[in-house]
Amino acid sequence: MEQEGRLTEPPPVPDEETGVVRVSERHLPALVEFYRETWDTDATLADVRLARANAAAGNPAAPGAEIPTFLFLSKSHAVGHLGTIPIRLWHAGRELPLQWLKGLMVLPEHRNGPVGFLVLKEALRQLEGGLAMVVQPAPRRLFTSLGFTDLGGIPNYIRILNPRRVVSSLDPSRLGSIGRAGGALRLMQRLGLAHLVGGLANLAFAIWTTGVGSWLAPVHSGAVDELDPASIDRLWALMRDGLEAAPVRDAAYLRWRYGGIRQSAYRTVSLVEGTALAGIAIVRRPREDGDPRLRGVRVATLCEILFPWRRPAVGSSLIGAAINAAREVEADALLCSASHPVLASMLRRQAFFPIGKNVHFLAKGISGRQPYPSRLTDWWLMRGDSEADEVF
Repeated sequence: MEQEGRLTEPPPVPDEETGVVRVSERHLPALVEFYRETWDTDATLADVRLARANAAAGNPAAPGAEIPTFLFLSKSHAVGHLGTIPIRLWHAGRELPLQWLKGLMVLPEHRNGPVGFLVLKEALRQLEGGLAMVVQPAPRRLFTSLGFTDLGGIPNYIRILNPRRVVSSLDPSRLGSIGRAGGALRLMQRLGLAHLVGGLANLAFAIWTTGVGSWLAPVHSGAVDELDPASIDRLWALMRDGLEAAPVRDAAYLRWRYGGIRQSAYRTVSLVEGTALAGIAIVRRPREDGDPRLRGVRVATLCEILFPWRRPAVGSSLIGAAINAAREVEADALLCSASHPVLASMLRRQAFFPIGKNVHFLAKGISGRQPYPSRLTDWWLMRGDSEADEVF
């Protein structure tokens, strides 16, 4: 039972239990309390139990299997956490079950100790290997100390949709490393040139992208659940041909990741060539609360794109459709993270410009399997992977 959002039943775990556990039904009260202390003050036992059941039912790697979560318990109180996201990895011409490792968190009073290391070590003992996207240097060092290879930062690209608002609002000093653009932005703000720059930028974007692939039609805009699963699977089969490594982006995965109760956060656009599905792009709407560093600038995210990657005209048309979708949700800018050079080239042709790398990709292979590619450019990774699109 619950009363006023708090647990009234004693945690069904042994008294004074300490150490790393893989979450089962009896650990749910400790998990809920951890969520309340870190991410969601309104978390309830019923909601967490239902969310875990729904996630297991739609598990794209092993349908029906519970998704692993690990806790470090100190006297039955959770002080450390590591979650996982199940996927299938396309590698060496095969689909292999694997996990993204995500949500490594230690309560502040238990940091600078062994908790994070022990949680991650036990997870790897049970899962053998995995993938991760990590921003901060400290957790990157932790992952590499346990056998992960850091393949580097995934390049970020941004397309400005409302230059006037972006120029007048952003504070370059709060954005970290954005290269020479930061100094130019400060100068334009001091001179009061936001209005003029906005008009010139819109003209420049129009000229830059004139003639870039826009010949595929019609464009469907809606939810991924509205698309035919068999058509999505055929499209993925075309896309994966020739790719070294990529998370599988078939219908089961896309509908689990972006459909259902999540679909309100996303806009899906699709292109049709004749009667066949030619491409899919998924755009995350800007968060209403946003990132405080952006000072009200609304940033949408191009978090997934699916098309035969050897057909650049299709990809360019799809990116153009994604830009239009971002405008429809009143975004001031559209962000895309892309590891593969083919996609990076298409983004530049659509007037996206690079803004640095903040998310590092790390991988740990499984014994007995062919080693993963060691170059980041051999992977097809995007912002939607590992749910890294949640920032904006």
